[in-house]
Amino acid sequence: MSPPEKAHKPHKKKQKKALLKPSIEIGMEQLTVPHIRTLASSIVLNRNVSNGWFKMIKPEDIKQVVVAVAPGLLYSDIDSCSTLEDKKHKSLNEIELNEQFEPLKCMFQTRFFAMLPGSKDSTFSPFHAISHIPRTKAAVRELRASKLNIDLNDLLLTDQQMEDSNYPLKLSAQESKEGWCTTESPPSLESLAASQTPKLFGLDCEFCMSELGNELTRISLVNGDSEVILDTFVQPENPIIDYKTQYSGITPELLEGITTTIGDVQKEILSIVSSEDYLVGHSLNSDLNVLKIYHRRIIDTAHIYDHPRGPPLKASLKWLAKTYLNRVIQNGDNGHCLVEDSSTCIDLVKLKLKSGLYFGSTIDTISLKEQLIQEHKVKIDVLNGGDKYSDDDAIIKAAIDSIESAETPMVMLHLQDLERERGWSKWRTLQTEQQQSPVDQGNTQLVSRISQVYDLLPVGSLFILLGNSVSPVEMYRLQERKQRYQRSTKEGKDDQLNSDDQWDDAKETLLRETVEQVRSGFCMIGLKEHLQDGVIVNTTTKKRK
Repeated sequence: MSPPEKAHKPHKKKQKKALLKPSIEIGMEQLTVPHIRTLASSIVLNRNVSNGWFKMIKPEDIKQVVVAVAPGLLYSDIDSCSTLEDKKHKSLNEIELNEQFEPLKCMFQTRFFAMLPGSKDSTFSPFHAISHIPRTKAAVRELRASKLNIDLNDLLLTDQQMEDSNYPLKLSAQESKEGWCTTESPPSLESLAASQTPKLFGLDCEFCMSELGNELTRISLVNGDSEVILDTFVQPENPIIDYKTQYSGITPELLEGITTTIGDVQKEILSIVSSEDYLVGHSLNSDLNVLKIYHRRIIDTAHIYDHPRGPPLKASLKWLAKTYLNRVIQNGDNGHCLVEDSSTCIDLVKLKLKSGLYFGSTIDTISLKEQLIQEHKVKIDVLNGGDKYSDDDAIIKAAIDSIESAETPMVMLHLQDLERERGWSKWRTLQTEQQQSPVDQGNTQLVSRISQVYDLLPVGSLFILLGNSVSPVEMYRLQERKQRYQRSTKEGKDDQLNSDDQWDDAKETLLRETVEQVRSGFCMIGLKEHLQDGVIVNTTTKKRK
Protein backbone atom coordinates (compact mmCIF):
# COMPACT_ATOMS: atom_id res chain seq x y z
CA MET A 1 0.00 0.00 0.00
CA SER A 2 1.51 3.30 -1.09
CA PRO A 3 1.83 6.08 1.49
CA PRO A 4 -0.81 8.82 1.31
CA GLU A 5 0.16 11.80 -0.81
CA LYS A 6 0.99 14.96 1.07
CA ALA A 7 -1.49 17.74 0.66
CA HIS A 8 -0.21 20.41 -1.70
CA LYS A 9 0.76 23.50 0.25
CA PRO A 10 0.41 26.79 -1.60
CA HIS A 11 3.54 28.88 -1.90
CA LYS A 12 3.57 31.71 0.62
CA LYS A 13 4.28 34.35 -2.04
CA LYS A 14 1.39 33.11 -4.15
CA GLN A 15 -0.87 33.10 -1.10
CA LYS A 16 0.16 36.66 -0.31
CA LYS A 17 -0.38 37.81 -3.90
CA ALA A 18 -3.80 36.18 -4.01
CA LEU A 19 -4.88 38.29 -1.04
CA LEU A 20 -3.74 41.55 -2.63
CA LYS A 21 -6.26 43.96 -4.06
CA PRO A 22 -5.55 45.65 -7.38
CA SER A 23 -3.84 48.99 -6.97
CA ILE A 24 -1.81 51.52 -8.91
CA GLU A 25 1.33 53.26 -7.72
CA ILE A 26 1.90 56.57 -9.50
CA GLY A 27 5.31 58.16 -9.10
CA MET A 28 4.61 61.57 -10.61
CA GLU A 29 3.22 64.78 -9.18
CA GLN A 30 1.65 65.84 -12.48
CA LEU A 31 0.44 63.96 -15.52
CA THR A 32 -0.01 64.61 -19.22
CA VAL A 33 -2.74 63.31 -21.50
CA PRO A 34 -0.36 60.72 -23.03
CA HIS A 35 0.38 59.50 -19.48
CA ILE A 36 -3.33 58.97 -18.84
CA ARG A 37 -3.77 57.20 -22.18
CA THR A 38 -0.80 54.92 -21.46
CA LEU A 39 -2.11 54.08 -17.99
CA ALA A 40 -5.58 53.21 -19.27
CA SER A 41 -4.42 51.15 -22.26
CA SER A 42 -1.80 49.30 -20.17
CA ILE A 43 -4.52 48.11 -17.83
CA VAL A 44 -6.70 47.02 -20.74
CA LEU A 45 -3.79 45.02 -22.16
CA ASN A 46 -2.87 43.68 -18.70
CA ARG A 47 0.59 45.16 -19.01
CA ASN A 48 2.72 46.36 -16.14
CA VAL A 49 4.79 48.87 -18.06
CA SER A 50 8.22 49.41 -16.52
CA ASN A 51 8.72 53.05 -17.38
CA GLY A 52 9.53 54.47 -13.99
CA TRP A 53 6.39 56.47 -13.31
CA PHE A 54 3.68 53.94 -12.50
CA LYS A 55 3.35 50.38 -11.28
CA MET A 56 0.23 48.23 -11.18
CA ILE A 57 -0.53 45.50 -8.70
CA LYS A 58 -2.81 42.77 -10.08
CA PRO A 59 -3.92 44.71 -13.17
CA GLU A 60 -5.66 41.53 -14.34
CA ASP A 61 -8.23 42.08 -11.56
CA ILE A 62 -9.19 45.54 -12.81
CA LYS A 63 -12.48 44.67 -14.48
CA GLN A 64 -13.28 47.82 -16.43
CA VAL A 65 -11.68 51.15 -17.35
CA VAL A 66 -13.69 54.34 -17.91
CA VAL A 67 -12.08 57.57 -19.08
CA ALA A 68 -14.38 60.62 -19.04
CA VAL A 69 -13.23 63.92 -20.57
CA ALA A 70 -15.37 66.91 -19.53
CA PRO A 71 -13.85 70.07 -21.05
CA GLY A 72 -16.44 72.33 -19.42
CA LEU A 73 -15.63 71.17 -15.89
CA LEU A 74 -13.60 73.83 -14.04
CA TYR A 75 -11.51 72.95 -11.02
CA SER A 76 -12.48 76.24 -9.34
CA ASP A 77 -16.11 75.03 -9.32
CA ILE A 78 -15.08 71.83 -7.58
CA ASP A 79 -12.71 73.36 -5.03
CA SER A 80 -13.10 77.10 -4.47
CA CYS A 81 -10.57 77.13 -1.62
CA SER A 82 -7.43 76.16 -3.55
CA THR A 83 -5.94 76.25 -7.03
CA LEU A 84 -3.77 74.04 -9.20
CA GLU A 85 -0.86 76.49 -9.14
CA ASP A 86 1.35 74.28 -6.95
CA LYS A 87 0.80 71.39 -9.39
CA LYS A 88 0.85 68.91 -6.51
CA HIS A 89 -1.27 65.80 -6.29
CA LYS A 90 -3.80 65.58 -3.45
CA SER A 91 -6.01 62.98 -1.89
CA LEU A 92 -9.64 63.95 -2.29
CA ASN A 93 -9.99 63.46 1.46
CA GLU A 94 -7.64 66.45 1.88
CA ILE A 95 -9.78 68.67 -0.33
CA GLU A 96 -12.89 70.51 0.82
CA LEU A 97 -15.09 69.98 -2.23
CA ASN A 98 -18.00 72.29 -2.95
CA GLU A 99 -21.27 70.67 -1.93
CA GLN A 100 -22.51 69.62 -5.38
CA PHE A 101 -19.21 67.80 -6.02
CA GLU A 102 -19.11 65.87 -2.72
CA PRO A 103 -20.20 62.63 -4.50
CA LEU A 104 -16.84 62.63 -6.30
CA LYS A 105 -15.16 61.58 -3.03
CA CYS A 106 -16.99 58.27 -3.28
CA MET A 107 -15.68 57.69 -6.79
CA PHE A 108 -12.11 59.01 -6.86
CA GLN A 109 -9.16 58.89 -4.49
CA THR A 110 -6.56 61.24 -5.96
CA ARG A 111 -6.48 64.51 -7.87
CA PHE A 112 -3.55 65.27 -10.16
CA PHE A 113 -2.48 68.32 -12.11
CA ALA A 114 -2.73 67.44 -15.81
CA MET A 115 -1.05 69.31 -18.65
CA LEU A 116 -3.53 69.46 -21.52
CA PRO A 117 -2.31 69.16 -25.13
CA GLY A 118 -1.32 72.18 -27.19
CA SER A 119 1.50 74.36 -28.46
CA LYS A 120 2.88 77.74 -27.40
CA ASP A 121 -0.02 79.66 -28.90
CA SER A 122 -2.90 77.19 -29.19
CA THR A 123 -4.59 74.22 -27.54
CA PHE A 124 -5.63 70.86 -28.96
CA SER A 125 -8.63 68.70 -28.15
CA PRO A 126 -7.92 66.69 -24.96
CA PHE A 127 -10.35 63.98 -26.05
CA HIS A 128 -8.74 63.60 -29.46
CA ALA A 129 -5.30 63.43 -27.81
CA ILE A 130 -6.35 60.82 -25.26
CA SER A 131 -8.16 58.66 -27.82
CA HIS A 132 -5.43 58.81 -30.49
CA ILE A 133 -1.78 57.73 -30.69
CA PRO A 134 0.84 59.60 -32.76
CA ARG A 135 2.21 57.78 -35.81
CA THR A 136 5.89 57.98 -36.63
CA LYS A 137 6.93 60.15 -39.58
CA ALA A 138 8.01 57.02 -41.44
CA ALA A 139 4.61 55.42 -40.86
CA VAL A 140 2.85 58.54 -42.16
CA ARG A 141 5.00 58.59 -45.31
CA GLU A 142 4.38 54.89 -45.90
CA LEU A 143 0.64 55.31 -45.39
CA ARG A 144 0.36 58.26 -47.79
CA ALA A 145 2.23 56.34 -50.49
CA SER A 146 0.13 53.20 -50.03
CA LYS A 147 -3.15 54.49 -51.45
CA LEU A 148 -2.35 56.71 -54.42
CA ASN A 149 -4.32 54.75 -57.01
CA ILE A 150 -7.93 54.69 -55.87
CA ASP A 151 -11.41 54.63 -57.36
CA LEU A 152 -14.83 55.78 -56.18
CA ASN A 153 -15.42 52.59 -54.22
CA ASP A 154 -12.51 53.52 -51.92
CA LEU A 155 -14.39 56.68 -50.91
CA LEU A 156 -17.73 55.09 -50.05
CA LEU A 157 -19.06 55.34 -46.52
CA THR A 158 -18.95 52.06 -44.64
CA ASP A 159 -22.05 50.61 -42.99
CA GLN A 160 -20.68 51.64 -39.60
CA GLN A 161 -19.99 55.19 -40.77
CA MET A 162 -23.51 55.45 -42.15
CA GLU A 163 -24.97 54.24 -38.87
CA ASP A 164 -22.75 56.52 -36.77
CA SER A 165 -23.66 59.54 -38.93
CA ASN A 166 -27.40 58.86 -38.79
CA TYR A 167 -27.84 58.03 -42.46
CA PRO A 168 -31.14 56.33 -43.31
CA LEU A 169 -30.55 52.58 -43.19
CA LYS A 170 -32.39 49.99 -45.22
CA LEU A 171 -34.17 48.20 -42.40
CA SER A 172 -37.51 46.46 -42.64
CA ALA A 173 -38.97 48.72 -39.94
CA GLN A 174 -37.90 51.82 -41.80
CA GLU A 175 -39.02 50.59 -45.20
CA SER A 176 -42.50 50.21 -43.80
CA LYS A 177 -42.64 53.90 -42.88
CA GLU A 178 -45.01 55.89 -45.01
CA GLY A 179 -43.33 57.93 -47.70
CA TRP A 180 -39.94 56.19 -47.68
CA CYS A 181 -38.40 54.75 -50.85
CA THR A 182 -35.13 53.24 -52.05
CA THR A 183 -33.13 53.53 -55.23
CA GLU A 184 -33.48 50.46 -57.44
CA SER A 185 -31.10 48.38 -59.53
CA PRO A 186 -31.10 49.17 -63.28
CA PRO A 187 -33.65 46.93 -65.06
CA SER A 188 -31.00 45.40 -67.30
CA LEU A 189 -28.13 45.42 -64.83
CA GLU A 190 -26.92 41.93 -65.72
CA SER A 191 -26.81 42.76 -69.44
CA LEU A 192 -25.14 46.16 -69.12
CA ALA A 193 -22.10 46.65 -71.31
CA ALA A 194 -18.81 47.03 -69.50
CA SER A 195 -18.59 50.62 -70.71
CA GLN A 196 -21.82 51.58 -68.96
CA THR A 197 -20.29 52.16 -65.55
CA PRO A 198 -22.21 53.55 -62.57
CA LYS A 199 -22.73 57.31 -62.69
CA LEU A 200 -21.66 60.04 -60.29
CA PHE A 201 -24.21 62.58 -59.03
CA GLY A 202 -23.92 65.56 -56.71
CA LEU A 203 -26.92 66.25 -54.45
CA ASP A 204 -27.86 69.16 -52.21
CA CYS A 205 -31.12 70.17 -50.57
CA GLU A 206 -32.55 73.20 -48.82
CA PHE A 207 -34.83 72.92 -45.79
CA CYS A 208 -37.20 75.13 -43.87
CA MET A 209 -38.65 74.42 -40.44
CA SER A 210 -42.20 73.28 -39.69
CA GLU A 211 -43.64 72.19 -36.35
CA LEU A 212 -42.72 68.62 -37.33
CA GLY A 213 -39.10 69.40 -38.19
CA ASN A 214 -37.17 70.05 -41.41
CA GLU A 215 -39.20 70.27 -44.63
CA LEU A 216 -37.76 69.97 -48.14
CA THR A 217 -38.13 73.26 -50.06
CA ARG A 218 -35.50 72.98 -52.81
CA ILE A 219 -33.33 70.29 -54.38
CA SER A 220 -30.49 70.27 -56.91
CA LEU A 221 -28.86 67.32 -58.66
CA VAL A 222 -25.81 67.59 -60.94
CA ASN A 223 -23.96 64.91 -62.89
CA GLY A 224 -20.27 64.05 -62.83
CA ASP A 225 -19.54 66.93 -65.21
CA SER A 226 -21.38 69.36 -62.90
CA GLU A 227 -24.21 69.74 -65.42
CA VAL A 228 -27.60 70.47 -63.82
CA ILE A 229 -29.95 67.48 -64.00
CA LEU A 230 -32.56 68.71 -61.52
CA ASP A 231 -33.04 72.06 -59.79
CA THR A 232 -36.48 72.81 -58.41
CA PHE A 233 -38.38 74.35 -55.53
CA VAL A 234 -40.63 72.02 -53.53
CA GLN A 235 -43.90 72.79 -51.79
CA PRO A 236 -43.47 71.55 -48.18
CA GLU A 237 -45.94 69.07 -46.75
CA ASN A 238 -46.57 71.11 -43.59
CA PRO A 239 -46.88 74.84 -42.79
CA ILE A 240 -43.50 76.56 -42.39
CA ILE A 241 -42.80 78.35 -39.11
CA ASP A 242 -39.19 79.37 -39.91
CA TYR A 243 -37.90 79.84 -43.46
CA LYS A 244 -34.26 80.23 -42.28
CA THR A 245 -33.87 82.70 -45.14
CA GLN A 246 -30.39 83.80 -44.05
CA TYR A 247 -29.09 80.29 -44.65
CA SER A 248 -31.62 78.76 -47.05
CA GLY A 249 -32.39 81.73 -49.26
CA ILE A 250 -36.02 80.56 -49.19
CA THR A 251 -38.83 83.11 -48.76
CA PRO A 252 -42.62 82.67 -48.79
CA GLU A 253 -42.70 84.46 -52.16
CA LEU A 254 -40.38 81.89 -53.76
CA LEU A 255 -42.75 79.06 -52.86
CA GLU A 256 -45.90 80.79 -54.09
CA GLY A 257 -47.49 78.78 -56.89
CA ILE A 258 -45.07 75.85 -56.47
CA THR A 259 -46.93 72.56 -56.91
CA THR A 260 -43.99 70.13 -56.92
CA THR A 261 -44.21 67.80 -53.90
CA ILE A 262 -41.65 65.62 -52.17
CA GLY A 263 -43.33 62.62 -53.80
CA ASP A 264 -42.72 64.16 -57.23
CA VAL A 265 -39.07 64.72 -56.34
CA GLN A 266 -38.65 61.14 -55.14
CA LYS A 267 -40.04 59.78 -58.42
CA GLU A 268 -37.74 62.06 -60.41
CA ILE A 269 -34.64 61.03 -58.46
CA LEU A 270 -35.47 57.33 -58.66
CA SER A 271 -35.86 57.67 -62.44
CA ILE A 272 -32.35 59.15 -62.68
CA VAL A 273 -30.29 57.54 -59.90
CA SER A 274 -29.98 53.75 -59.63
CA SER A 275 -28.74 51.81 -56.63
CA GLU A 276 -25.44 51.28 -58.48
CA ASP A 277 -24.75 55.00 -58.90
CA TYR A 278 -22.73 57.17 -56.52
CA LEU A 279 -24.36 60.04 -54.63
CA VAL A 280 -21.96 62.78 -53.53
CA GLY A 281 -22.64 65.58 -51.07
CA HIS A 282 -21.58 67.29 -47.87
CA SER A 283 -23.21 65.66 -44.83
CA LEU A 284 -25.85 64.03 -47.02
CA ASN A 285 -27.42 62.33 -44.01
CA SER A 286 -29.65 65.36 -43.44
CA ASP A 287 -30.67 65.54 -47.11
CA LEU A 288 -31.56 61.85 -47.43
CA ASN A 289 -33.49 61.79 -44.15
CA VAL A 290 -35.65 64.70 -45.28
CA LEU A 291 -35.97 63.27 -48.80
CA LYS A 292 -36.92 59.92 -47.22
CA ILE A 293 -34.71 58.07 -49.68
CA TYR A 294 -32.43 55.16 -48.89
CA HIS A 295 -29.28 54.89 -51.02
CA ARG A 296 -26.30 52.77 -50.12
CA ARG A 297 -23.48 54.16 -52.29
CA ILE A 298 -22.65 57.45 -50.58
CA ILE A 299 -19.51 59.60 -50.82
CA ASP A 300 -19.59 62.29 -48.14
CA THR A 301 -17.05 65.10 -48.49
CA ALA A 302 -17.40 65.75 -44.75
CA HIS A 303 -15.90 62.27 -44.25
CA ILE A 304 -13.28 61.96 -47.01
CA TYR A 305 -11.71 65.29 -45.94
CA ASP A 306 -10.79 65.90 -42.31
CA HIS A 307 -11.22 68.94 -40.12
CA PRO A 308 -7.72 70.30 -39.33
CA ARG A 309 -8.30 69.57 -35.63
CA GLY A 310 -9.49 66.04 -36.30
CA PRO A 311 -12.76 64.22 -35.60
CA PRO A 312 -15.49 64.53 -34.49
CA LEU A 313 -15.21 68.04 -35.90
CA LYS A 314 -16.16 68.28 -39.57
CA ALA A 315 -14.78 70.85 -41.98
CA SER A 316 -17.33 73.10 -43.65
CA LEU A 317 -17.77 72.85 -47.41
CA LYS A 318 -16.87 76.53 -47.64
CA TRP A 319 -13.52 75.87 -45.92
CA LEU A 320 -12.79 72.80 -48.06
CA ALA A 321 -13.51 74.74 -51.25
CA LYS A 322 -11.18 77.57 -50.26
CA THR A 323 -8.43 75.31 -48.92
CA TYR A 324 -8.28 72.66 -51.64
CA LEU A 325 -9.94 74.24 -54.70
CA ASN A 326 -9.02 77.89 -54.06
CA ARG A 327 -12.69 78.61 -54.63
CA VAL A 328 -14.93 81.03 -52.72
CA ILE A 329 -18.47 79.74 -52.21
CA GLN A 330 -21.42 80.58 -49.95
CA ASN A 331 -20.35 84.22 -49.96
CA GLY A 332 -23.76 85.88 -50.43
CA ASP A 333 -26.31 87.13 -47.92
CA ASN A 334 -29.27 85.24 -49.41
CA GLY A 335 -28.34 81.65 -48.70
CA HIS A 336 -26.00 79.41 -50.65
CA CYS A 337 -26.31 78.12 -54.20
CA LEU A 338 -27.24 74.44 -54.24
CA VAL A 339 -25.84 73.83 -57.73
CA GLU A 340 -22.57 75.50 -56.74
CA ASP A 341 -22.31 73.38 -53.59
CA SER A 342 -23.11 70.15 -55.47
CA SER A 343 -20.50 70.96 -58.14
CA THR A 344 -17.95 71.75 -55.43
CA CYS A 345 -18.50 68.31 -53.88
CA ILE A 346 -18.00 66.67 -57.30
CA ASP A 347 -14.72 68.56 -57.78
CA LEU A 348 -13.49 67.64 -54.29
CA VAL A 349 -14.11 63.96 -55.09
CA LYS A 350 -12.21 64.27 -58.38
CA LEU A 351 -9.31 65.93 -56.56
CA LYS A 352 -9.26 63.09 -54.04
CA LEU A 353 -9.16 60.49 -56.84
CA LYS A 354 -6.23 62.33 -58.40
CA SER A 355 -4.27 62.92 -55.19
CA GLY A 356 -4.78 59.68 -53.24
CA LEU A 357 -6.88 58.35 -50.40
CA TYR A 358 -5.07 60.23 -47.64
CA PHE A 359 -4.98 63.60 -49.37
CA GLY A 360 -6.79 66.07 -47.12
CA SER A 361 -6.82 63.56 -44.28
CA THR A 362 -5.23 63.83 -40.86
CA ILE A 363 -3.15 60.65 -40.58
CA ASP A 364 -0.39 61.69 -38.20
CA THR A 365 -2.33 59.84 -35.50
CA ILE A 366 -4.20 56.55 -35.27
CA SER A 367 -7.21 56.12 -33.02
CA LEU A 368 -6.56 54.09 -29.90
CA LYS A 369 -9.64 52.05 -30.77
CA GLU A 370 -8.23 51.14 -34.19
CA GLN A 371 -4.75 50.45 -32.84
CA LEU A 372 -5.99 48.10 -30.11
CA ILE A 373 -8.09 46.16 -32.60
CA GLN A 374 -5.33 45.91 -35.22
CA GLU A 375 -2.47 44.96 -32.91
CA HIS A 376 -4.13 43.26 -29.94
CA LYS A 377 -7.64 42.22 -31.08
CA VAL A 378 -9.04 44.23 -28.17
CA LYS A 379 -12.22 46.26 -28.70
CA ILE A 380 -12.98 49.44 -26.77
CA ASP A 381 -15.82 51.95 -27.06
CA VAL A 382 -15.04 55.59 -27.85
CA LEU A 383 -18.18 57.69 -27.37
CA ASN A 384 -17.80 61.13 -28.90
CA GLY A 385 -20.28 63.78 -29.93
CA GLY A 386 -21.51 64.19 -33.49
CA ASP A 387 -24.36 62.83 -35.54
CA LYS A 388 -24.77 59.68 -33.46
CA TYR A 389 -24.73 61.24 -29.98
CA SER A 390 -26.50 64.59 -29.82
CA ASP A 391 -25.82 65.30 -26.14
CA ASP A 392 -24.31 63.92 -22.94
CA ASP A 393 -27.43 61.94 -22.08
CA ALA A 394 -27.09 59.99 -25.33
CA ILE A 395 -23.42 59.32 -24.58
CA ILE A 396 -24.18 58.18 -21.03
CA LYS A 397 -26.87 55.82 -22.32
CA ALA A 398 -24.39 54.32 -24.78
CA ALA A 399 -21.79 53.98 -22.01
CA ILE A 400 -24.28 52.20 -19.77
CA ASP A 401 -25.19 49.83 -22.61
CA SER A 402 -21.50 49.12 -23.18
CA ILE A 403 -20.77 48.43 -19.52
CA GLU A 404 -23.82 46.22 -19.10
CA SER A 405 -22.86 44.17 -22.16
CA ALA A 406 -19.43 43.45 -20.58
CA GLU A 407 -17.99 43.13 -24.09
CA THR A 408 -15.44 45.95 -23.96
CA PRO A 409 -12.79 46.47 -21.26
CA MET A 410 -12.63 50.25 -21.73
CA VAL A 411 -15.11 53.04 -22.46
CA MET A 412 -14.01 56.60 -23.29
CA LEU A 413 -16.58 59.41 -22.93
CA HIS A 414 -16.52 62.97 -24.27
CA LEU A 415 -19.00 64.97 -22.17
CA GLN A 416 -19.48 68.41 -23.75
CA ASP A 417 -22.85 69.71 -22.54
CA LEU A 418 -21.27 71.81 -19.79
CA GLU A 419 -18.79 73.30 -22.26
CA ARG A 420 -21.70 74.30 -24.51
CA GLU A 421 -23.62 75.79 -21.58
CA ARG A 422 -20.63 77.96 -20.76
CA GLY A 423 -20.57 79.28 -24.33
CA TRP A 424 -17.03 78.05 -24.89
CA SER A 425 -17.54 77.38 -28.58
CA LYS A 426 -14.88 79.42 -30.38
CA TRP A 427 -17.38 80.51 -33.03
CA ARG A 428 -19.95 81.66 -30.45
CA THR A 429 -17.28 83.47 -28.45
CA LEU A 430 -16.06 85.45 -31.44
CA GLN A 431 -19.47 86.19 -32.98
CA THR A 432 -21.26 87.52 -29.91
CA GLU A 433 -20.70 88.66 -26.38
CA GLN A 434 -23.13 86.07 -25.07
CA GLN A 435 -24.12 85.88 -21.45
CA GLN A 436 -22.81 82.59 -20.14
CA SER A 437 -25.53 80.24 -18.97
CA PRO A 438 -25.72 79.47 -15.24
CA VAL A 439 -23.59 76.39 -14.74
CA ASP A 440 -24.67 75.22 -11.27
CA GLN A 441 -27.33 73.02 -12.80
CA GLY A 442 -24.91 71.85 -15.49
CA ASN A 443 -22.35 70.87 -12.85
CA THR A 444 -24.98 68.95 -10.90
CA GLN A 445 -26.10 67.15 -14.05
CA LEU A 446 -22.52 66.23 -14.92
CA VAL A 447 -21.93 64.73 -11.46
CA SER A 448 -25.21 62.84 -11.77
CA ARG A 449 -24.22 61.42 -15.16
CA ILE A 450 -20.80 60.37 -13.91
CA SER A 451 -22.47 58.71 -10.92
CA GLN A 452 -24.79 56.74 -13.21
CA VAL A 453 -21.78 55.24 -14.95
CA TYR A 454 -19.87 54.64 -11.72
CA ASP A 455 -22.78 52.85 -10.04
CA LEU A 456 -22.86 50.25 -12.84
CA LEU A 457 -19.15 49.50 -12.77
CA PRO A 458 -18.03 46.23 -11.17
CA VAL A 459 -15.84 46.36 -8.07
CA GLY A 460 -12.23 46.90 -9.04
CA SER A 461 -12.96 49.17 -12.02
CA LEU A 462 -10.75 52.16 -12.77
CA PHE A 463 -12.40 55.55 -13.36
CA ILE A 464 -10.49 58.58 -14.70
CA LEU A 465 -12.02 62.07 -15.02
CA LEU A 466 -10.26 64.87 -16.93
CA GLY A 467 -11.23 68.55 -16.71
CA ASN A 468 -10.04 72.16 -17.08
CA SER A 469 -8.91 74.92 -14.78
CA VAL A 470 -9.35 78.06 -16.91
CA SER A 471 -11.89 79.28 -19.47
CA PRO A 472 -10.50 79.45 -23.04
CA VAL A 473 -12.58 82.52 -23.99
CA GLU A 474 -9.76 85.07 -23.59
CA MET A 475 -7.40 82.80 -25.55
CA TYR A 476 -9.92 82.67 -28.42
CA ARG A 477 -10.14 86.46 -28.53
CA LEU A 478 -6.37 86.89 -28.61
CA GLN A 479 -5.99 84.24 -31.30
CA GLU A 480 -8.62 85.95 -33.46
CA ARG A 481 -6.90 89.32 -33.02
CA LYS A 482 -3.58 87.80 -34.09
CA GLN A 483 -5.15 86.10 -37.12
CA ARG A 484 -6.91 89.33 -38.12
CA TYR A 485 -3.57 91.17 -37.98
CA GLN A 486 -1.87 88.44 -40.03
CA ARG A 487 -4.61 88.60 -42.69
CA SER A 488 -4.30 92.38 -42.90
CA THR A 489 -0.52 92.16 -43.23
CA LYS A 490 -0.81 89.56 -45.98
CA GLU A 491 -3.25 91.81 -47.87
CA GLY A 492 -1.07 94.89 -47.34
CA LYS A 493 -3.68 96.58 -45.15
CA ASP A 494 -1.85 96.57 -41.81
CA ASP A 495 -1.40 100.36 -41.98
CA GLN A 496 -5.20 100.69 -41.78
CA LEU A 497 -5.40 98.95 -38.39
CA ASN A 498 -5.84 100.96 -35.20
CA SER A 499 -3.47 100.49 -32.29
CA ASP A 500 -5.73 97.95 -30.56
CA ASP A 501 -5.67 95.70 -33.63
CA GLN A 502 -1.90 95.84 -34.07
CA TRP A 503 0.06 92.77 -32.93
CA ASP A 504 3.34 93.12 -31.07
CA ASP A 505 5.67 91.20 -28.73
CA ALA A 506 3.67 92.17 -25.65
CA LYS A 507 0.47 90.73 -27.08
CA GLU A 508 2.29 87.60 -28.23
CA THR A 509 3.61 87.14 -24.69
CA LEU A 510 0.10 87.63 -23.30
CA LEU A 511 -1.29 85.03 -25.73
CA ARG A 512 1.35 82.47 -24.74
CA GLU A 513 0.77 83.06 -21.03
CA THR A 514 -2.98 82.67 -21.54
CA VAL A 515 -2.51 79.45 -23.51
CA GLU A 516 -0.31 78.05 -20.75
CA GLN A 517 -3.06 78.76 -18.21
CA VAL A 518 -5.74 77.14 -20.41
CA ARG A 519 -3.56 74.04 -20.80
CA SER A 520 -3.47 73.60 -17.02
CA GLY A 521 -6.05 70.92 -16.31
CA PHE A 522 -6.67 68.25 -13.71
CA CYS A 523 -7.58 64.60 -13.53
CA MET A 524 -9.11 62.46 -10.82
CA ILE A 525 -8.35 58.75 -10.58
CA GLY A 526 -10.14 56.11 -8.56
CA LEU A 527 -10.54 52.35 -8.20
CA LYS A 528 -14.09 51.45 -7.26
CA GLU A 529 -14.55 50.33 -3.65
CA HIS A 530 -10.84 50.31 -2.97
CA LEU A 531 -10.86 53.79 -1.56
CA GLN A 532 -8.12 53.15 0.99
CA ASP A 533 -5.49 51.48 -1.16
CA GLY A 534 -6.66 51.82 -4.73
CA VAL A 535 -4.52 54.66 -6.09
CA ILE A 536 -1.24 55.13 -4.26
CA VAL A 537 0.96 58.12 -4.98
CA ASN A 538 4.47 56.81 -4.45
CA THR A 539 6.59 59.93 -4.24
CA THR A 540 9.78 57.90 -3.84
CA THR A 541 9.42 56.48 -7.34
CA LYS A 542 11.74 58.09 -9.84
CA LYS A 543 9.95 60.93 -11.62
CA ARG A 544 10.18 61.44 -15.35
CA LYS A 545 10.61 65.01 -16.55
